[in-house]
Amino acid sequence: MLRTVIDAMPEVILVVDLGYRIQYANHAARVLAGQAYVGPGSLTCYQLSHHRDRACEDGDCVCPLREAVAHKSPMTVVHAHRTAEGRQVFMEITAAPVFDAQGTVIQVVEMCRDISERKQIQQLLLVASHHAEMAPLLQEFAIVIVDLALKSGHGLELIKWIRTFDQRIRVLVSSMHDESLFAERSLRAGAAGYINKQESSEKIIPAIRRILAGEIHLSERMASRLVRLMVNCEVPASTPVSALSDRELEVYELIGQGLAVKQIAARLCLSRKTVESHRQNIKTKLRLTGQSELVRHATQWVLENGKQG
Repeated sequence: MLRTVIDAMPEVILVVDLGYRIQYANHAARVLAGQAYVGPGSLTCYQLSHHRDRACEDGDCVCPLREAVAHKSPMTVVHAHRTAEGRQVFMEITAAPVFDAQGTVIQVVEMCRDISERKQIQQLLLVASHHAEMAPLLQEFAIVIVDLALKSGHGLELIKWIRTFDQRIRVLVSSMHDESLFAERSLRAGAAGYINKQESSEKIIPAIRRILAGEIHLSERMASRLVRLMVNCEVPASTPVSALSDRELEVYELIGQGLAVKQIAARLCLSRKTVESHRQNIKTKLRLTGQSELVRHATQWVLENGKQG
C-alpha cells in the first residue's frame, strides 16, 4: 500500500539502505533514471538525486542521508548541479530515517524535488528588493553619483535601472575605471557625465553643476575624442576588450580580480550557466584558447587598469 502511494507522488522518492543503495524507486525516480535503473540496488542514491558518481563528502556539500542516520531525524538540504546540457539545477533533498522495533535505523526514505524555478524567482526578488530599497531615496535627489565598482552588481546596470526608474534623475559616474573604455559605455547606459576619482575634489562641484544644468560632463581629452569621431565619422580605434558587451566586460573584470564562477554569479545576480556563457563569449572574442589563458589575460588587464575590487 505504501509503495502504491509513493509511486503516485510526482516527486522523486527513494528507499535507501544503510549502504546508500536504492532499494525502491518510485515512478518519478525511474523516469529520471531512465535505462540506468534496472532494479533494486542498481543505483546509489547520490547518483540519481545528486547527479554525482560518489557520495557528497566534499567541502560545503552536506549529505542529508548521512545526517538523517547520524541524528535519527529528518534532514533537508539543497544541492546544485549541472545537467549534461549545462543547465544549473537546484534539488531540494529531504531524508527521513526508518526505524525497526528496537529503534535502530534500517532504511532512509529520500524525497527529491527540483526547485530551480523557485531559486530563479528568489534571485530576481533579491535584485528587485535591492532596487526597491533604493527607490524611495532616489525620489529625493536630482543627481546620483555612481561608482562602477559595487559589492553587488555593477555600476553600468545600476545606471540603466536608475534611468528606467526616473529619467529626470541625472547620473554622474565617479570611478577609477579607464575613461577611454568606460566613459562612452556609461553615457550609453544613461549617465550624464564621467569623472575619474583621481581628479581633484575641486573638479567635482563644477561637474555636478554642469550636469544639473542639463549638460554632459567629460574630461577635455574624452570630449575632444568623441567630437572628433562625430565630425569625421571615424570608427573608434578598437581593442579586443572594447569588443566585449557591457555584461561580458563586467564578467571579464571580475575574472581578473580572482573571482570564481559561483562568486561572479552571486555578485552580478546571474545564474552560473549565464556566467559560463559569458566566459565562453569572452574567450571567443579575445581569441583565447582555454580557461587558464582567460584568467591570465583578465588578471593582466585588471593590473594594468588598476581595478582591484
